[in-house]
Amino acid sequence: MFNRKKKEKTVQPENRKREHYIPSITREEKPKEEIKEEKKPVVSDGFRETVGYHRDPSYYDPIRGKKTTPKKEEVKEEIKIEEPVVEEQVSYDEFDLDTELAQQQEEKEEEIVEEEVVEEKYYEERPVIIEEKPKEEPKVVPSKPVKTKKRYKYTPPKLEFLNRDTQSKAGNDELARRQCEIINRVLKEANIGAEVVKYIFGPTVTQFLIKINPGVNVKVINSCESNLTMYLEVERIRIQTPIPGKSFAGIEVPRTPDQRHNVLLGEMLASKEFRESKMYLPIAVGQDNYGTNVYADITEMPHALVAGTTKSGKSVCLNVIILSLLYRFSPDELQLILIDPKRIELGLYEGIPHLIMPTITDPEFFPYCLTWIVEEMERRYLIFEEYGDHNIQDLNKTLEQMGKPKVPYLVVVMDEFSDWIIEAGADAENKLQKIAQKARAAGIHIILAAQRPSKDVIKGSIKANFDTRFAFKVSSFDDARVILGGSGAENLEGRGDMLFRYAGQSDKRLQGTFVSGGEIKRVINYLKEHNPVDYLVTKEELQQSTTARKVEVKGQGRLDPSFEEVAYYIVRNKVGSNNQIMQQFGMGFNRVTDIFNALEELGVVSKVIKGKPREVLVDEYQLTEILENS
Repeated sequence: MFNRKKKEKTVQPENRKREHYIPSITREEKPKEEIKEEKKPVVSDGFRETVGYHRDPSYYDPIRGKKTTPKKEEVKEEIKIEEPVVEEQVSYDEFDLDTELAQQQEEKEEEIVEEEVVEEKYYEERPVIIEEKPKEEPKVVPSKPVKTKKRYKYTPPKLEFLNRDTQSKAGNDELARRQCEIINRVLKEANIGAEVVKYIFGPTVTQFLIKINPGVNVKVINSCESNLTMYLEVERIRIQTPIPGKSFAGIEVPRTPDQRHNVLLGEMLASKEFRESKMYLPIAVGQDNYGTNVYADITEMPHALVAGTTKSGKSVCLNVIILSLLYRFSPDELQLILIDPKRIELGLYEGIPHLIMPTITDPEFFPYCLTWIVEEMERRYLIFEEYGDHNIQDLNKTLEQMGKPKVPYLVVVMDEFSDWIIEAGADAENKLQKIAQKARAAGIHIILAAQRPSKDVIKGSIKANFDTRFAFKVSSFDDARVILGGSGAENLEGRGDMLFRYAGQSDKRLQGTFVSGGEIKRVINYLKEHNPVDYLVTKEELQQSTTARKVEVKGQGRLDPSFEEVAYYIVRNKVGSNNQIMQQFGMGFNRVTDIFNALEELGVVSKVIKGKPREVLVDEYQLTEILENS
């Protein structure tokens, strides 16, 4: 067994390292005079216990194992400490942390009180009422801010301004029977097994229904056209082989001038068919050979071509279309744009409330007008996208359910459009084609009219989109083929006699609706007197906005990465043709056009001349100087 000595307990020195960490903060001691002046806060024992230390260092001696006997003065102090009254007078000279913590707490409380007082004064001077905002409906954000017409109560024109029909519509039976005998005799002499079974008096012509015997080719009757015209003693006849939708061939013989009667607009608009029509944009077209009124919906066209020589009824047809719309719709439902170089036909409507802009009579403003129509079409498509609709009818139903105003239809009527397009150039033709292809769903419809339809203007793309045709009497077979794709219009009688092709149906011969100049003036004057005019855009605003955009568009050609390469190629080879540049560089038409427009602005090439390439105006050295200085 090993003798182990018991370890003697050694008393640790007073300056030994403490067994646990007690935070200590060294601060600059204030002079005693200042401390005496300061008011000492009362710190309770609970607060000291929370902080984790005691104010008397001798409090920790038992923990260190140190036995100390307090001095007599200290004992007196401890005895005094036991008295509750003396506890508040204890000196805190050695414990600045307690003092600072209490001061910080008091300062925070004072700051909070000051902030609350300031806020109370602020709200008393400027009261703020916070209300719960109702949920806003989705707003339409167009591509740019657009002006709208001021809404007011529209006063439509009276039907009393239009004339009514007082003529007798009875035909001459004796003359019709005599013509039947002539037709039967000519057919018999030509060994054609056919005969007349019935005749019908129309407004302009008398139609004879021909029954063909079995086994006889119906086209054989066309060979007798010259003989029939001679024996019937008329200028021209029209043969239908067969009549669409019937088992007869037809021979239409014009009536004598004293037997013809006009189809008046007042009668057409006063009919129950027009007043109760469910068409979106109904117009009064005319009357067929059976005495039936014919109406058409512009939204089903959706665009139309009108052609006819002087005194054929073309201008009257345009007036009938406009007046049919004015009697049916207010400016909030329908808006018009009228373009007329003659100034006297459509210029009469200047100042009516349905016009978006003044009547365009100057060729200078025609390109600006087309640009505005294209932008309006694009703006409407943005509205469709916002509301998730596909056409103007669905959009208006949605807006009506939401209690918002509808988007009005827009009808553009353009007289003598061939001259406008040829003078304006390829840019106007491209915009017109773009409108024809896309404007139907946006509620924009175009009606073009010309005395002589031109092959250079009415091309395949326009023919495909302008399916509806109002064909009045034209001067030649070539003109009839342009407007109708075949013969027929050259054999019409004029004065409202027309062939009407609509909504994919076959051609119908109608007597067009008639309205006199006096009736038009009465209606227009009444509209001007009782309704204010509010143009969305003036001619000056139209020109300024379009000119600014035109400069921006022409500047796009300079940004093309191949601009300089194409420019030098054009100057070196003296090339002014778009097609050649398209083939050489594999570019699209629009891209090449932008480059040529930019070169035109720089004076490198000439302006566009219809049917001819551009002329190169500079050489390669001059081009280099222009590009460096621009």
